[in-house]
Amino acid sequence: MSSNVIRRRLVSDWAGLGGVLVCVAVLLVVGAAVGQTTTIGDFVWDDADGDGIQDGGELGVEGVAVAVYTLGLDGQVGGGDDVLFASDTSNVNGNYSFVVTDDIAYYIQFSAPAGRDFSPRNQGADDAADSDVDEDGRTGVFTPTGGTDNDFDCGLIVPTSISGLVFCDMDGDGIRGGSDAGLDGVAMDLRDAGDDSLIASTSSGADGSYSFTRLVPGDYYVEITLPAGYALSPKDQGSDDTVDSDFDTATNQTATITVAQGDEVTDVDAGLYEEVTVEGRVFKDVDGDGVRETGDGDLAANATVKLYDAGDDGAVGGGDDTEVDSTTTMSTYSFTGVAPGTYYVEFTPPAGYSFVRDNQGGDDSVDSDADPDTGATAVFTVASGASDVTLDAGMNAFGTVSGAVWEDANEDGIQDGGEDGVENVGVSLYKAGGGGTADDVFAQATTTDSNGEYTFTQVVADDYYVSFAVPLGYTLTAQDEGADDTVDSDADPNTAITAAFAVAESATVGDVDAGLLADTDGDGVPDSDDGCPNDANKVEPGVCGCGVLDSDSDGDGVYDCNDNCPDDENADQQDLDNDGVGDECDNCPLTANADQADADGDGIGDLCEPEQVDEPNDADEPNDAEEPNDAEEPNDAEEPNDAEEPNTPDGGESTAACGACGPIGLFSYTLTVVGYGAVLARRRRR
Repeated sequence: MSSNVIRRRLVSDWAGLGGVLVCVAVLLVVGAAVGQTTTIGDFVWDDADGDGIQDGGELGVEGVAVAVYTLGLDGQVGGGDDVLFASDTSNVNGNYSFVVTDDIAYYIQFSAPAGRDFSPRNQGADDAADSDVDEDGRTGVFTPTGGTDNDFDCGLIVPTSISGLVFCDMDGDGIRGGSDAGLDGVAMDLRDAGDDSLIASTSSGADGSYSFTRLVPGDYYVEITLPAGYALSPKDQGSDDTVDSDFDTATNQTATITVAQGDEVTDVDAGLYEEVTVEGRVFKDVDGDGVRETGDGDLAANATVKLYDAGDDGAVGGGDDTEVDSTTTMSTYSFTGVAPGTYYVEFTPPAGYSFVRDNQGGDDSVDSDADPDTGATAVFTVASGASDVTLDAGMNAFGTVSGAVWEDANEDGIQDGGEDGVENVGVSLYKAGGGGTADDVFAQATTTDSNGEYTFTQVVADDYYVSFAVPLGYTLTAQDEGADDTVDSDADPNTAITAAFAVAESATVGDVDAGLLADTDGDGVPDSDDGCPNDANKVEPGVCGCGVLDSDSDGDGVYDCNDNCPDDENADQQDLDNDGVGDECDNCPLTANADQADADGDGIGDLCEPEQVDEPNDADEPNDAEEPNDAEEPNDAEEPNDAEEPNTPDGGESTAACGACGPIGLFSYTLTVVGYGAVLARRRRR
């Protein structure tokens, strides 16, 4: 019976018992019984140069554990059903040897001594001189067919590696800081520095680390494949090589790394950052309000847009700024791949255009961000992975309106040589509506300079007029005098505004002027035509002179300034006591009392009622009620003296004749009372 038949029967008989290991053992016995074996070996050596090839002078290594395994039914090397067939250790010369049964699948497992690793596998063209084990110390699977096979060799080296860390460089400075975490899954290649051939590939782990091990001594470099949206930080920054980035930003490669036997090169690191885009729009701001709205379109010509690194001082125009990128556009722009740092964008408008006001309105996404004076934005800071930055610039082909305010010394309405400008005059520009001043829109305001000149810039193309705030002490000269519009006055003297005029894009409207005339009292009449230049109420002296109104309050034909009773009609201006107060308003008309003193406020001057203080005339004296002169004496009504001889107090006697009638004082008193009664009577009749 042939050995093949015996094997088949045994396998069949044992299979039903499920004894896989027992079956294999029987097969081996049968194989041995029939003499079909192979001798395998052979050499474990010290690969001094680490090239994976047995070179002359490289000695064997004693005491290395070697085991032969049969491959299990799962067909996987190192699977759970592999069976140890035999084990041995290398001898003093580094040799080992096993006798195995033919036609069975095996592999050999070597165990590296402490501090050792395995040489690269299958180097060179001579299979008898190379190392046949992988990085785990296993050979490939083989099936012996008889005889001797001594090509299962194992080279040992001192561990050799290149390793490092891939990290996210948040500030892009090329130095790994405390907040710079590792990046996972970044592809790394190790290449031969001589011929650029690929030696090995790997990827960074969850913590950003990577390594290439079991390297042959030689010259290498590491190449990184950047993830989408990432860029390399600058290399070799700072003085600490353990925390810097070692990859060239232009080639994505390290410098050449020389590895000797036993070298473990660490800290071959790569700093990466997520790139940011700086983008935006230049737009024509049709209404010049600093906000991009419907109808605000593209420019008619290209604007220049530049991105600057603000330098160490972090300021615009600090002297250390560096241009990073530049473009031209009539609409949108975009700077991609911007590294972490501090930047600003500078805009240069096309010819004829200038900037609108910046930061208008409450929505930063539609305003203009360029400073109208410098064209630069404020500085901004970019960090790795930050949001894209959007910065816009509004522009308009603005017009200009200018003019002067001067003092028209000769009052001819024309600015002549030697007539000086007037400083600090308020000037306002209005957009003229279509329906009169009610729908006019204020545009800008300014004041005249020391030469009397003013200028409005950033005037959007439209129809306008100028309004002048005439200062105190002046009035406006005549409008549009002479044939030369560049030297005349354009303001209406009555309204202080000019006629409407059109301002075109990029055009200048000049000589919108106003001439002033001296008007000290501000009554609108120039001092030269004003007979009372310091009196706002009079332009000529009149009857009363400057500073006094020519008024006739009582309408009696006598001006108040000359009327001795300005509030009481008295055309005759009678003043019996000659105290300057007319009888019509004198509280003591026969006794001079210019001060019109009246202590008791009864309308009778103090000088006309002396008894009010010294004598009891009010109630006790007969003069108050009992004296015949008050009511009973015929003088009041019956005596002809009342009408015919008013100066005769009794019985028609004359004043002269009454000298013997009694004491002089009594006569004087009587005369006074009679005279005052006559005046009161006249006042009552009125």
